[in-house]
Amino acid sequence: MTTRIALSPSKSFVAAAFSAVLAATAFALPAQAATADDAQLATQVKAALAQPWQLERADLNVAVVQGRVHLTGWADQPSDVALAREKAMQVPGVTTVDAFVRTWSSDDER
Repeated sequence: MTTRIALSPSKSFVAAAFSAVLAATAFALPAQAATADDAQLATQVKAALAQPWQLERADLNVAVVQGRVHLTGWADQPSDVALAREKAMQVPGVTTVDAFVRTWSSDDER
């Protein structure tokens, strides 16, 4: 037997919003905790991204969980995001790179 609870429209909205927040939080936060190896790997990825290369204007953050790199922030163009992913993947120990990077321009002007 199933019991139904009728919610008022405002309570339904709050329940839906709460569910959405929980779902977003579960997606954004990795299930496993970062290790000391991940901290070292994050330092290496940051160093690789800081090398003089074609990324002119970017504000990137790096997080690593079990070898998986998460790039967030802003870049000038979509090609800069692709280049950042490529540079991060070249670091030994990186298994995958997820880029949640927004761009100031949708065009590649280079």
